[in-house]
Amino acid sequence: MEQMLKDLRCYLAGNIEGVTNAEATTWRTPARFALEERGAEVFDPMVKPEWLDADEGLDEKQHLIDLRRQGRWEEFQIRMREIRRADLRAVNHADFVIARLAHNKFSVGTIEEIVTATREGKLVIVIIDQDPADVNPWLIDMVGIEYIVRSFDEALAKLDSLSPIERRRFMLGPLYKHSEPNKSTC
Repeated sequence: MEQMLKDLRCYLAGNIEGVTNAEATTWRTPARFALEERGAEVFDPMVKPEWLDADEGLDEKQHLIDLRRQGRWEEFQIRMREIRRADLRAVNHADFVIARLAHNKFSVGTIEEIVTATREGKLVIVIIDQDPADVNPWLIDMVGIEYIVRSFDEALAKLDSLSPIERRRFMLGPLYKHSEPNKSTC
């Protein structure tokens, strides 16, 4: 496979809270594999790189649920602040974002990651199993209807078919290489 995304970094945004563990994780594994096969480095909030130093896997998800149920709000907020900051740092270090929005399941974190990436001028491809006529108009304006797709396969096809003008618009390519982040610069 041609390495169309060589040296680019992708952040996988999507519901973690308010969905089943399977809904939070199963789409990310094949997505990570397909993107890595194309040469991309993938930031997955469920499997954070060591330099982010903030776990958000299934055990942590359950721990946060338990903290809320027990009313341990201070501990919960400290932990959530660490996770949120780590996720937004990963968005900042990514070159593009693929976001999966679960239909009719509100996700503040995913929306904040989309907003952050679009404000930074990054390519955001949103996967949402919904008729485009029913997609929120703010989302359409933020990312562009041409970057809203119904499946991960469509997202890959969109990435594979980016024109040179789109690649320049979103600064995707060898001219825009970056150094490896580390804890001291994050």
